[in-house]
Amino acid sequence: METTTITVNKQRTKDTAVRVLSVVGGIAVLAGVVWVGMQGFRVLPNARETLANAFVSVQSFFSPAERIVLSLVDSQAVVEEPFTISWEHRGKTTDGSYSFFYGCSDDVHLALADDTVFCNTELPILSTDTSLRLTAYGDIVGVTTIPVEVRFRENDEAVISERGELTIAVQDVRLDDATSTSTEPTATTTPVAPVTGSTGSPQAGVPQYITTTTGPVSDPNGKADFTIRVLAYGLVDKNSGAFTEKDEIPRDLPSNKRGAIKFVVENVGTKLSGEWAFEVALPTSPSYTYKSKDQDSLYPGDKIEFIIGFDKLKNADEDDYRIEVDSNDDVNESNENNNVKTGEIQIDR
Repeated sequence: METTTITVNKQRTKDTAVRVLSVVGGIAVLAGVVWVGMQGFRVLPNARETLANAFVSVQSFFSPAERIVLSLVDSQAVVEEPFTISWEHRGKTTDGSYSFFYGCSDDVHLALADDTVFCNTELPILSTDTSLRLTAYGDIVGVTTIPVEVRFRENDEAVISERGELTIAVQDVRLDDATSTSTEPTATTTPVAPVTGSTGSPQAGVPQYITTTTGPVSDPNGKADFTIRVLAYGLVDKNSGAFTEKDEIPRDLPSNKRGAIKFVVENVGTKLSGEWAFEVALPTSPSYTYKSKDQDSLYPGDKIEFIIGFDKLKNADEDDYRIEVDSNDDVNESNENNNVKTGEIQIDR
């Protein structure tokens, strides 16, 4: 019996030792895995830089081209039937006064409610008004055209600063059953005495899209055309968004600063662009390309200024950037060869 007891005790002692060694071994293995993981993170090329590149900021500033846009609200302009002209003053920067004007025609004249509006004469309109309810009268055979304008003068200025123009085709009969979508007539206005002068004879067959003195708006028969201008590169404040131009961007960026590129995208074509996107290959380590969401349509002359900020510059004296507008090729442009801008950024190491 004594021998048997000793054997059992020895076996228990052995099992306990095995368990202890197993626990110690497990801890050692876990520690080894953690150490390897830390070393791997240290030596993995650009691992931390890859995470840092998630910090990219984008600011945009929309600058619409100033213009007065006119439109015919009704489906047709028919003699002796009221129709409405509406307008919008886009990109307005100063206060002033407005007037309505139309060129003389032997065939037709316009009236506002029951009052004649004299041709070749400016009719003052309220700055709060955005439409006029007019009626054409006259002996018309077929179609005749009337050039109309809304003019704007800045306060205390005699010279016209902006004007919107529209050519209206007035018909002798309604061609279909389309109905007017206009609002109620505006208040009666006393006509202004006529004066001499001429704006030239109207052109038959002129398309009914809008033209202005500040450049064309959307021509349905035209095309958009994007251009890119790089304004500067430098630093942008992470909190305020303030941009500072620099000849060189320091590789070791100052506290609370990012490297940044400032550029402008403009529609220099003749048609509303429709939605579009852009992308920017940034001078970061590792290389990173920012891809934008869809941007709003730009009318001809409209432009957007972008400031795109980035962290982690390359360890080099200089590096390239590349900006491409309409990167998804969504817009049918008149010139597809001016959608890319490249350049170099100087880096202070």
